[in-house]
Amino acid sequence: MTCNLKWTDVVKNLLLCQIAANRPDVCKRVFNLKKDYLVDLVRQKLFGEVMAYVYTVEFQKRGLPHFHMLVTPKQNSKITNPNTVGQFVSAEILDPNVNKKLQEMVMKHMNHGPCADWCKVKGKCSKRFPKSFQQETTMDKSGYPQYHQRDTGILYEKKGSFVVDYRNAVPYSPTLSTVLNCHVNVEVVSSINAVMYIYTSTFMK
Repeated sequence: MTCNLKWTDVVKNLLLCQIAANRPDVCKRVFNLKKDYLVDLVRQKLFGEVMAYVYTVEFQKRGLPHFHMLVTPKQNSKITNPNTVGQFVSAEILDPNVNKKLQEMVMKHMNHGPCADWCKVKGKCSKRFPKSFQQETTMDKSGYPQYHQRDTGILYEKKGSFVVDYRNAVPYSPTLSTVLNCHVNVEVVSSINAVMYIYTSTFMK
């Protein structure tokens, strides 16, 4: 989860002529409240019964507070097949006629691009966007999903005239995106490397 400088609770606490960057104290306090709320939602079985969880917080993710959380579900709640993945994680841009509010949030917070220096390695996107089209969610041999991202032929224009399609969508939880209104990337992982990632991304700077 990454802090949204335009959260209402941030904006309403700014003084006249201030912008969010002038008040890191306000941003961090609101971010911490949102982080605690996200943790509570997970503990309340948003993704099923929880056996354990661990998280780390960064306060300099390209200048914004940033939070990683790894959740280990109980055996009866493990996400082990494509149908279960689809119950919790989406990687598509919604039809605005179906859910306009969520579609706007996905377009604003959950689309990758245009790539900048922070995500490029040897001129290519290190996050491997845009992804390949997938007619349905599949699981590879190691248990990682390839998310459902259909080729509908529909293009969407982001701010700055950058055009995207479903391949640019970052996997997300519709529930979390709706209630938190910020970038909240949700992934199904099946490797101990996930633990290494959340710690090395925080401490190896």
